[in-house]
Amino acid sequence: MSNSEITTHDPTSISRKSKKKKWSKPKKIWVSVLVVFLLFLGGAGTYAGFLYSKFDQTLNKISGSNGKTANAAFIPVATEPITILLMGIDARGDGETLNSDVIMPFTLNPITKSATLVSVPRDMEITFDGHSRKSNYVFPHYYIVDKEHAFPKTKEFWSNKLGIPIDYMVTVDFQGFREAIDVLGGIDVNVKMDMCYQDSTDGTNINLKAGQQHLDGAATLDYVRYRKSNCGTKESTDYDRNLRQQEVLDQLFSKLKSFDMVTKVTDILNVVGDNLETDISPDNLKQLILSYMNIDRGKINFIGLNGEWVSPFMVIPDEEWENAKRALKIERMRTAANPNPTIDPKTRLGTDMKSNYRSSGNNASSDSNSSKSQSSNKNTDASSKSKEKSSTGSGSKATPTPRSTNNLKSNSKSNSNQGSSGVEADDRVPKVD
Repeated sequence: MSNSEITTHDPTSISRKSKKKKWSKPKKIWVSVLVVFLLFLGGAGTYAGFLYSKFDQTLNKISGSNGKTANAAFIPVATEPITILLMGIDARGDGETLNSDVIMPFTLNPITKSATLVSVPRDMEITFDGHSRKSNYVFPHYYIVDKEHAFPKTKEFWSNKLGIPIDYMVTVDFQGFREAIDVLGGIDVNVKMDMCYQDSTDGTNINLKAGQQHLDGAATLDYVRYRKSNCGTKESTDYDRNLRQQEVLDQLFSKLKSFDMVTKVTDILNVVGDNLETDISPDNLKQLILSYMNIDRGKINFIGLNGEWVSPFMVIPDEEWENAKRALKIERMRTAANPNPTIDPKTRLGTDMKSNYRSSGNNASSDSNSSKSQSSNKNTDASSKSKEKSSTGSGSKATPTPRSTNNLKSNSKSNSNQGSSGVEADDRVPKVD
C-alpha cells in the first residue's frame, strides 16, 4: 500500500457492506495492537510481548501523523479501572437493522489484574423515551438518528443504567466473528440439544445436532445466536444464549494462549478489518496491553442475567440487576490493599429498572464522563418524580415503565394489549420518534 492510500477513519462508523474493503494503514496497525491485547487476555503474554514491541514501533510512526482517531477520549487506563461496552452487531441482509445481539459491559482493573463481564440479554426490558423497549434497541436508534454521536450517546445511556461510567465502546460485526473463529481453527463444544431455525430474509440457516461437535465460524455463530425455532426443536432462552456466549469466549481465551495461535496474528488481522470499530485511541490501547499482559483467566468473572419471559420481553428481577451493577462497581473499587470491597445492598446504583430514561436529542457531547452520568441521573430522577406527581394530580396517563417481577402473572395476561401503550413487539428496525 502506498503512502497516498493512507487515510484516517471514523471510529463510530459501521460498515454495512458484505464485501471486504481495503484497510487504511492506521487502521491496520491499530487493529494489530488490539489483537495483541486479546493475546494478553488469553494468557500468551510472553509471545505477545515480542509482537507488541514490533507493532509499537510502527504504531508510533503512524499515529504521529495520519493515525488520528476521531472523538477518542483519554484517561489514565494504566493505573485506573475502566469499563468498556462490547456490542456484537448483526448487519446481515440489507444491513439496516444493526441488531445488537451481544451486549456485554465489562470492567478491567489493572491494579488487581482482574475483570468482571456482564452479559445483558438482548430482549431485556428497559424504558427509553417513555416506552418499553428491548435492550438491543438503544444503539441502532442512536445510529439512525445521529450516526456521529451514536457511540457517546449509547455509552451515556448504559452509564446511567449501570450507575458507573462507560469509558469506551467496541462494536464487532458477526462477519468478523465467523471468520476469526475459522482462522483459530474452530472450537469444540457439547451441544446440549438440537437447534434448528431458518429465515430466508437474512440467510439464517441454523441446523445443529445435540452432542460433542467441532464447530467452524458459521456454526459457532449459530450456536451462540440460537433462540427461536421453526423446525420443531426446543427453543432457547436469552439466559442460555448468554451462557453459550461465555462458553465460546472461554474457548477463545484458551485458543489464544497457545503459541500456534500467536503465529496466526496476521491472519486474524486480515479478517477483522472493517468489522470492528471503537473509540479507544491507539495510545490507550497500548496502555491496556501493558496493564493486562499477565491477567489470569481465573480472575475473569462472567455474570449472566436470568429473568422471566413476558412477551415480547425478558424481565430481569430488580435484585438480580442490582447485583450485576454492584459487581461492576466493586471491580472498579478494588485496590491492592482492599481487593474485596463491599457496597451496602441498600445502595441503588444509577437508574434502576423502574425509572424512566429520556434521550437528550442530538446535542450529546463527544465524551461521556462520570460527572455527566451522575448529573444525568439526578435530572432523570427529578424529571421522573415530577411527571409522576403531575400524572397523579391531573389524571393523565402515566409514562409506561418496565414491569416488576412481582406482577409477572398479571402482565402475562395483558400482553395482547401492550401495543397501545407504546411497547414495540419487534425492535429489529427501530422507529425514529
